[in-house]
This record gives sequence, C-alpha cells and structure tokens, in this order.
Amino acid sequence: MIHNKKPVRAIGITIIILVLVNVIAIMEGYTNNGKWYWVLVITLPLLLLAIANVRRKKHIVFQ
Repeated sequence: MIHNKKPVRAIGITIIILVLVNVIAIMEGYTNNGKWYWVLVITLPLLLLAIANVRRKKHIVFQ
C-alpha cells in the first residue's frame, strides 16, 4: 500500500483560521455590534501578510 500523504503546512492552517475569524468579525459587526470591526484591524493585516508569504518564492516569515 502506497501512502502519498502530504504534510499540512502551518501557513495553510493559519490562513484558514484568519479567514474564518475575519468572516465571523464581519458577520457579527454587520448583524449585532459594530465593535466587532476592530478585530479586523488586527486580523486583516495578518491575513495579508500570510498570503504574501505564500506567494513569495523565498519565504520570509515561515520557513
């Protein structure tokens, strides 16, 4: 039996978590309380940094 499992990279999990947190913050800010938009001040730049890191050929943050 051949196992072709690729290891899951930490950057991929980080991007998924940041996307989910951003979606939840936008939904909560729109429906319940506008104070949730402040979460985006922290998580949106982190998401953009993680995406930029994945797109680079030579990684800066995660190696």
